[in-house]
Formats: sequence, structure tokens, C-alpha cells
Amino acid sequence: MRSDYLNTWLQFYRQFPDNHRETIAELVQAKSDLPADIVAAIAQRPDRLLKQVRQSFTAPIELQAINEFVLDHDMPFEIDGIPPSVLKKLGEFGLVNRAAEEDAVAMPAAIASVLSPMVKGIKSSMPTLLGTCTAGEVTAMGARFGISRDTKLETILAISEFFLMPDILESVAERLPDFEYLGGALVAIELGGGCFWQEVFGMDEDDTSSNVVPLMRQSERRMEADIAENLRELGVVFRVDAEPFAMLIVPEELWKPLWELGRSWLSEWCCNSFDLLVDSAVGRLGAATSNLSLRHALKIVALWPEQTVEELGQLDDSVHWVATKELATELSVAAEHERGPADGLLDASRPEFTRSVLSEWVLGYLGRSADAQLAQAFSLDDTWRLRTLQVLTIHNEFAPLWMHGEGVDMETTGGGVLRDPTQGSDDLVLLEAEILFDLVASAKLLFLDMLSLLKPGYWYPKDVVSEFMQMVVSWLTFDRVAQVLSNPGAGIYLPIQRASLISDPMLTEGFDAWLQDVFENFLAPLEVATVDGELVRLETELLRLPNPPGLEDDVRAEVLREILNDPQFEFPMPKAASGFRALPKEDSNPNRLILDTPIVQLREQASGRSLIAIDGDALVTD
Repeated sequence: MRSDYLNTWLQFYRQFPDNHRETIAELVQAKSDLPADIVAAIAQRPDRLLKQVRQSFTAPIELQAINEFVLDHDMPFEIDGIPPSVLKKLGEFGLVNRAAEEDAVAMPAAIASVLSPMVKGIKSSMPTLLGTCTAGEVTAMGARFGISRDTKLETILAISEFFLMPDILESVAERLPDFEYLGGALVAIELGGGCFWQEVFGMDEDDTSSNVVPLMRQSERRMEADIAENLRELGVVFRVDAEPFAMLIVPEELWKPLWELGRSWLSEWCCNSFDLLVDSAVGRLGAATSNLSLRHALKIVALWPEQTVEELGQLDDSVHWVATKELATELSVAAEHERGPADGLLDASRPEFTRSVLSEWVLGYLGRSADAQLAQAFSLDDTWRLRTLQVLTIHNEFAPLWMHGEGVDMETTGGGVLRDPTQGSDDLVLLEAEILFDLVASAKLLFLDMLSLLKPGYWYPKDVVSEFMQMVVSWLTFDRVAQVLSNPGAGIYLPIQRASLISDPMLTEGFDAWLQDVFENFLAPLEVATVDGELVRLETELLRLPNPPGLEDDVRAEVLREILNDPQFEFPMPKAASGFRALPKEDSNPNRLILDTPIVQLREQASGRSLIAIDGDALVTD
């Protein structure tokens, strides 16, 4: 049975007029102008076509067009984007023809494979990567999979077709000494499908002195060399010589299967980390908490904004007044940006208030001091961060508060397609910012979602909670690699540490510091966490939030089903808020203001008065 690649190639020639096909047949010295004879002639002597194209196409604009067609073979190109003279010449040689779409042309994979040796740039498809290999290398790779054809080109197309099978990784794994050898290819997937050879393997193939890890044992060197050899022989990775360093390329046919594999591995590790958190629960009496709820404390700040932290502390030293005043400021800023009036939020019930504030934190509108070290924890490229802040300002776009925290040196981080973060258009930077902002918000939301599954009122070791958050971020970072892989030509840079390193113990300190701030400066004042030494008590029933704008109802449940490996898992959303709190009776003493009174009425009652004392749920004024 002929492969789809061969059928596509035959159909490609059938579309040419008879007289044109006669010219092509003469060019490749085919027996006749029948498509099958033209295909056979090129398959038997691909070097003849390659030589003719090299001799005939020498102008830079011609070579650029060939480059684009080869690298994006089988993809329709709009005619408007190609000079008519170049397009005509390519057609005369039988290299491109009209695609199914109107006003578009395309080059079949077989022609792209033949021309790949003359193309500059990183090739990523199996036909173009194998096109640069020797006939012996192609034959040997085919033999590993039981594939044998009469010519090198036919073997290339058969192998390429084989790599499109849904179970290709299973076929590869059967031929590997260890399934985990595929981890080497996953590093390249994190970096957009390709990276420097030494990013994955500690030493250069031909020079053991260039070992990146000088103290690597000989046994470890031999293991790396064995992994590299096995992956290369099976076509999982290709070593492409380039300047200044050799590149490791994973064929794009394997991008999705490897991404799905990596995602499943990380899901399992994330689930194991959550199980460890569940098992670490400690039941004991809670520590002392504030005498005032955060809503009441915010009302006091709203009524007397001129009061300093020190003055408020003298009235009630159980309240985290620094965090309260910061939150009051941020809520006011949110109101100016039409995120909803803070006054109404202060009158809400505790569940509605808590979930509203948490939702604002998830999206980056609140929690500047809580997220001051988030950029460090994520290893956010500081060069990219500073440039992006400028771009966001120019385009009048919102920057989450955590973007104002210092990141790390660009040399120590980065995922996706690595590039100089000072380069790239504003549109590309805005796209990268959109991906990153969504990633961070999703990480916070998933973290809260899974914490909401824990028993309420129990204590948990902070380091175990921090380790779990690392795994959540690692999972989501790898998940977002799909956006990089689906836009290979865009050069999307993920300006945070790649997934395989985010979960590394070396970064634990950064996550510990960030979550310490989150607990002490945000969740504790919000009364959903109580910190006592190395333990934190969580009021988990309030951590489950309504869906953020634009997120479909079942998306979060699907993610949890995947991580928990439970297809039947249900994740009901919190019930709708019950509305504003009931208006209490007024105190018989006109100098006592009841804090549960709506804020609008409290403003009227407090006008012109000074705060003397806080007495439970009432304020004593002059």
C-alpha cells in the first residue's frame, strides 16, 4: 500500500498540465510524463534534481523562497507573498504547485526531503531531517522499525509516515533499553523542540574534554553517550552541526506524543506531591487569631485612612495592619479600574468577601507584598520583565502586581524558543506576556483548587505545601509548552524556568520565601490561613473560587481529573453568594458604631468623629 506522502506526491504531479509534466519528466530523465515515472526517476536519483536546483537557483530571493517551502512543506503559501518570477520558476522545475486552497501553492514532503541539504536553518520535520542523512543511516534507521524500501527517498517517506502513527512512542519504547531514555528528548520539547546538544547531554559527541559537568563520573558519561546513541538511532533526536554549537532537534512528528508523555509524568508527580500533603495533615487546636475580621479592619481603614499603622496597632495589636492598609489601597485602585466598588465588597458575607479577594489575587490585581518574591520563585527573566513592563505601558495594557518584583539573570532561566529577550516585536512580547500571565493565574487557581480538597481546619507543614506548589507550577509550565510547539515559527520565549528545573530542590528556597509572604501577608490576614512556626492551618472550604472570566465550567475539573487520575472526579463550584449582610440594629449609644453596618451608612455616622477605641464588633468614637 502506498503511503500518504507518496500519494500526495503523485497527486501533486497529476495537477500539472500535460505539456508542463513533459518538461518536468525531461528534467528528471523519467521514462515518461506519467506521475509514477516522474516519482520513480526522482526516487532513484534525487541527487540529479538537487544538483539542477542548486545550479539554477542562486539569487538570494530564490534561495529564500526554497528555504521557506522546504521548512514548511505541505503547508500552503499565499501567492501574494512570493514574487511572481520566483513562483513561476519554481513551478517550471516542478517544485511547487497550486494547493487545495485558492491563491496558494505548496511543496510536497518528498521534494522538500530532496532539497533539504541546500537549505539553511533548523529543519524539524522527519522528511527534511532524514534528507540530510546518508543512505546508510536512513537504511539503518528503517531496519530498526522493520522498514525497507528500494530507495533512500522511499525509505525516508515510509519512516516519516511511520512516525505519524498514534502509538509511535510505544514502538520507540519497545526498542529502548529503558523507557526513561525519552527524558532526554523531553528537555528539547521544553525548549520548543530543539536546543543546544549540550543542554541535554553533558559532553560533546566527539570531544570528551568539553564536558559541561566537569565532575561527571565516567559511568555517567557512558550512560549519557548510550542514551544519545539509542535516541539517534531511532530518530527520536537528531544532532545538527551548527555555529557556535551543535543543535539537538526532535522531529516535529514526535512533539505532541512527547508533550503528552511529559504531561502524564508530571501529572503523576503532582498527584504524589498532593498525596504527601494529604498524609501530612495534623489535627490540633488553632493558634490565636485576630480579634477583628479583615472586612471590619478594612472598614476602619476606609473610615479613617489617615490613621498610621502604629496608631491602629495601639487600638488592636492582633491585626496585621500593614497588610490591611495595603489591601485597602489595592482595592481602591481596583475600583478606579472598574473592577467593582470596594464599598460593596466590604458589606459582603464572609464567603463572598474572601472568594472575591482571592479571585483578585489570582488575576494579579491584589497582593503586591504577598507576591513580591513570585518572580524569584518562578525564575522570571528580569531582562524580559523590564522590557515587557515598558511595552505594556506603551500599549496601555495591565501588568499584574507581581510583575514589579525583581526576577533573575537571563542566563539562568528561560524556556520555549530561547532568544535574546531584548529582541522581538512588541506583538511577540505581548503574546508572551499573555501566556505568562495566564500561566501564573492558572497556577494560583490550581493551587487553591487542590488545597480546597483538603480537610478544613487541619495543620500542614509549610515546606510540604511549598513543594506541592512547585509541582503545580512545573505541571502548568510544561502544559503551556504546547503553545510554543503549535507556533514554531513565532519564536515564543517562556521567560521562566523550564518545567524540569522548576521542581528541582535548588529552587525550593525561592518557593518557600514566596509562600511565606503569601501566608503571612495575605492568607493569614484574610483569615483562611494561620501560621504557627513551620505549620500552617488552612480553612480550605473558602479556597474554592468561582470561575474567572472566560473560563468554561468543566476546564478546572478536567485538569483535576488528569492530575488525580480519576476520570469520575467531580468538582462542584461554590454556591452563589447570598448577598449583602443584614443591617443590624443601631446601638443605643450614639458614640458606638456597629461594624456590621453598611459602609455607606458608617461613613455618614463617622463623619467628623475621631476613633477612640475598638470594642469587639463596635467602634468607640468621640
